Amino acid sequence: MDYVGYNGTISIARRTWVLTQHGVAARAGGLTTRQSHRVPLEAVSDVKLKPATRLTNGWLTLGLGGLQAADLGRSTAASHPDSIMFRHKDNDLFASLHQWLVTVVSHNLARPVESGQVAFDRAEATRLFPLQHGADAAPERQAPRDHSPQGAGWQQSGIAVQPWAKPTIWQNVVGESRYTSAFQRLLKKNRARLGENGTELTGLPAALIAEPDNQYDPNAVAVFVQKEQVGYLPRDTAALYSPALQDLAGRGEYLAVDARVWVAPGSGGGPGSVTVILPPHEGVQSFNEPPEEPHQVLPSGAAIQVTGEEDHLDILTRYVCDRERHLAVTLHLIDEQRNRAQPYRCVEVRLDGHRVGALSKVMSEKIADLVQYVAVRGRVPVCRAVLKGSPLRAELVLYVAKSHEVTQKWLEGVRAATDN
Repeated sequence: MDYVGYNGTISIARRTWVLTQHGVAARAGGLTTRQSHRVPLEAVSDVKLKPATRLTNGWLTLGLGGLQAADLGRSTAASHPDSIMFRHKDNDLFASLHQWLVTVVSHNLARPVESGQVAFDRAEATRLFPLQHGADAAPERQAPRDHSPQGAGWQQSGIAVQPWAKPTIWQNVVGESRYTSAFQRLLKKNRARLGENGTELTGLPAALIAEPDNQYDPNAVAVFVQKEQVGYLPRDTAALYSPALQDLAGRGEYLAVDARVWVAPGSGGGPGSVTVILPPHEGVQSFNEPPEEPHQVLPSGAAIQVTGEEDHLDILTRYVCDRERHLAVTLHLIDEQRNRAQPYRCVEVRLDGHRVGALSKVMSEKIADLVQYVAVRGRVPVCRAVLKGSPLRAELVLYVAKSHEVTQKWLEGVRAATDN
């Protein structure tokens, strides 16, 4: 039987555990992909399971050759060669695998031949993600010093992902005084001259990287601008964003945002200040998972009100809470007839496969061409949505571009599902 996870697939055949890593998360974690790792079940000495939630992946980890399974975190599970990650929808599948492996371990303990004496192919050692170089890497609150051209001990690595919710929060970065040379390099990268009153650089790409092993703060979040570390998020802010950022790291991804940098005047350019624009911490990623089928996230745009939510409260109230819920919904073209009017081409809105409303005739016409363009290429159109309300009444709003607002470049980037 095959157990397909987020970063690999497990097969059990002829008393052998076969793990093949694949996908972006495995590659970003430094694992060797598409090469099977085979281990006799007699060599399995321990197994640990971390169930997935709707916001975070889970993982299953083996201990081999008489060793205990490693204690992993969200930022390291994707990089462990004897671990496999899985999504919330696969909890039951991997729970059953875990329970069976527990019996395997018990059986091995009772055998005359110990697991530590069974030969097996050991996986190659990998560097855990996020990548930490050396024990002397200097985190945020260590004694000040100027860092190397590569920044601090933690590196910007992985695949950039955009915030799910619209970034609206300007947040000042702290600790910039420890990264003087980084500001000098930013001036050179942008071919900017240092003015008498300093120089401002706007619209620069920035990355937020969680540092769960930071010895001073397990919620620390490093800020990189154009791959140069320039500081950290303040402690209280970092505590809000760290869980979601660690989850992204576990999938081999990082959050990409925009930054504004001011370089202080001085000989060669001294330290300055950095501000990044953030989404609400609940909107770093969608609360629910995107569809399993090939899909395409539509460009964000102005708010569009969904109609008919009151007929689907049995679905929506599962997601309502005391704050806005940022969701991924799918859009589908159907023929809708309201009252006794002629049927019209309507955009139906579904949440996790269930209808939760539709767009009016006027609004359907504004995005129907975009929905159809994606659908005919074999992909499910996905868009950002915000749900707010109570168990008595819920309101769902979409944030999606209208057909005439989409650029030619974006349209050309939509590949047919068969191109994967």
